[in-house]
Amino acid sequence: MRTRYLVNAAGLHADTVDRLLGHDDFTVTPRRGQLIVFDKFARGLLTHILLPVPTALGKGVLVAPTVYGNVLLGPTAEEMHDKTATASSAEGIAVLREKGRRILPELLDEEVTAVYAGLRAATEHDDYRVRAHKEQRYVTVGGIRSTGLTASLAIAAHVTELLGTTGLDLAQPGALPPVRMPNLGEAFPRPYQRADLIAADPAYGTVVCHCERVTHGEIRDALAGTVPPGSPDGLRCRTRARGGRCQGFHCGPAVRELFEQGTRSTTVSGANRAGSRCPDETCAAWSTYWSWARDGGPRHRRGARGGGRGRGRGGRPGPAGGRRRTALRARRLRPPRADRAAVRGALRGGGRRRRSRAAYRRHRHRLVGCAHPGHHEPARPGAGHRPRRRPRHGCARTSARRTPGARHAARGRLHHGRGAAGGARPPAADRHPGRASARSR
Repeated sequence: MRTRYLVNAAGLHADTVDRLLGHDDFTVTPRRGQLIVFDKFARGLLTHILLPVPTALGKGVLVAPTVYGNVLLGPTAEEMHDKTATASSAEGIAVLREKGRRILPELLDEEVTAVYAGLRAATEHDDYRVRAHKEQRYVTVGGIRSTGLTASLAIAAHVTELLGTTGLDLAQPGALPPVRMPNLGEAFPRPYQRADLIAADPAYGTVVCHCERVTHGEIRDALAGTVPPGSPDGLRCRTRARGGRCQGFHCGPAVRELFEQGTRSTTVSGANRAGSRCPDETCAAWSTYWSWARDGGPRHRRGARGGGRGRGRGGRPGPAGGRRRTALRARRLRPPRADRAAVRGALRGGGRRRRSRAAYRRHRHRLVGCAHPGHHEPARPGAGHRPRRRPRHGCARTSARRTPGARHAARGRLHHGRGAAGGARPPAADRHPGRASARSR
């Protein structure tokens, strides 16, 4: 990767990146903090933050109400050597409970909703390590601990000024689309409590997550927002879904289904809508083709063209009259003419008028590996379009006119004769010994 300017905001690994550029100004020592979140029934035990006297390591363990209506106990301050040690420990939870008993004894009688743990990027210095190296056009932003969350906007403005001193031409910031934060706290009425909102849109009256009272309308708005979530965890941060006392045990499948439906609708329709089209026309055409092939379009179309008692792409004969039903099904699943033209033009790739099935399959997998993830669904074994080789000799239409016995005989000749030395078909006794013995009896 090549770049003109570099900002080192690698968090726990900021010192490693800094040394790669020839500097040794600080060393990041992970400091683990564990937290206990108590149920909403504990909210009535306090009305404000209970903070002990701070120590040299930080503010210490505190008891605080959250905007969601829970009660928080923590965090700890444990010096670690492993930068991946984000798991909670029994010793840490025991320390929290002991300190919580001294601050608010009644709190330990309440139910625990969740336990969390995280790592702070602590250094041997008391302040942040923000420094510009003009000769390298490089800015270090390291040692950002817990207070970096509230100071993030000021840190960003300071780093922008430092980039200007290294020679970066700072243009005027452009207008960004407005982002409206949803009402996640309990200070104002939630959507499920507003009769006017439910009357206008009943989706706000359909509760999906009963622990946190998250409605279908809130999840839908989050998926269609300016910055949509990329995972169910991102959806939880935006709506509180799966963040209650059951931690998604009850509502997890429903939330996952809504997330996948919202992502799938954005993927399939977004590739064909103006303003949200993927810059790669091949990728956009592939999205159209995948939605058609996933429903069995090519398989049923092929059955109609090949004939043979409803014989589909899998090669299994169907019941009498299946050919007409297959043809009607193929006509119903056939995509619009404009989409067919776009798919053919994109998948053909120019050069040859028609691809072989093996080349078509390879080209499909190249499209799935496109650099625009999210505009098409990943290939799955056994799903969608599965090209199948046709025998070199014989024709599907010709074999369709034969009797079933003649078709089996023709298939046997193709596989056991022609091309090999001799070309004779093995006797029936060698091919089906059980059947031959039954006939002899």
